[in-house]
Amino acid sequence: MSAPSCSVGGEVGGETCSALAKSSLPPPPRPKSPPEYPDLYGKRREAARVQMLEREIGFLEGEIKFIQGVQPASRCCKEVSDFVVANSDPLIPA
Repeated sequence: MSAPSCSVGGEVGGETCSALAKSSLPPPPRPKSPPEYPDLYGKRREAARVQMLEREIGFLEGEIKFIQGVQPASRCCKEVSDFVVANSDPLIPA
């Protein structure tokens, strides 16, 4: 006897041809992810990050020293400016 054949849009034994084809074929192969290799440059990368952070710390310390050297009058002006910006004038309609 011959195997049941399907015509386009036909049925064999109550099942459609596409259902027969799906059930008899194995699932398609899936790509495998590559194996994870050890990070050979991790120490150098971390050392570079630490060096970059130390450089940023140096810049920030320089800014702090500069701000500490600012004249007290400039600080007072800044405080007044910040206060005026934060509190709206009651005589100006909103």
